Amino acid sequence: MKEQKVMFFDIDGTLLPAEKNEFTPSAMRAIKKARENGHQMFINTGRTQANLDAYMLHAGFDGYICACGTYIILNDQLVFYKHTADEVCAKIVELANICRMDIVFESWHGIYYDPAGILLPETRHLVRQLEKLDMITAGFDINHFNFDKFITFERPDSDLKGFVRKISDWFDYIDRGHGFGEYVPRGYSKATGIRFILDRFHLPLRAAHAVGDSTNDLPMLRYVPHSIAMGNSDPRSLFEEVEFVTKSIDEDGIAHALKHYGFIE
Repeated sequence: MKEQKVMFFDIDGTLLPAEKNEFTPSAMRAIKKARENGHQMFINTGRTQANLDAYMLHAGFDGYICACGTYIILNDQLVFYKHTADEVCAKIVELANICRMDIVFESWHGIYYDPAGILLPETRHLVRQLEKLDMITAGFDINHFNFDKFITFERPDSDLKGFVRKISDWFDYIDRGHGFGEYVPRGYSKATGIRFILDRFHLPLRAAHAVGDSTNDLPMLRYVPHSIAMGNSDPRSLFEEVEFVTKSIDEDGIAHALKHYGFIE
């Protein structure tokens, strides 16, 4: 009997092409076949549950690791959640204003922003995209406000270093490049989400495979013994961090990776 293997998939740039609203069909066919062959398939994304479309939640995966390891769903049931205290959230809002950062807050129940604090065109573009998908709400009550993670865009006069230093007791910073930053509760990552799943199903680390395309995938790619970068990865330096570079998303890269590692024939 073949040993069960498990694969963890990033979403954006890995399963979901830019400016598209459905997973790559060839990837989904390959994933379905891999599950039929007895292997487990998990989403492992930086997105919160509020930022998952309905089709993503019904696409045929064994579970979902959301918000960089802080929110885990199995069989439509929440099995793990890292809560951030309201007072910490309020302090981060205050520090973002002091350090002049454009900031968007992500939680399992919604995505929020302060219209008065959004100054950069790239932040406004993101907000408009999320508004079209009914995934974002303008405004919040700072006294009754909670989020799981957040992103920032750096303004010309931002004190990014000061901001990262001041919030470092609570959140880890991921530099996504081009002035874009992602922040996850300290000590949590896509790697800790994988560890939870392996422990939950009593699977050895050698069974774990992960595929991604960007810097917030590095914790999981560095953690698993079988790490895969998409051919379209940005930055390209990701290629130096992995065991295998598969084809790009528009060249059936997921199917190619699953065949390479024996999940499917």
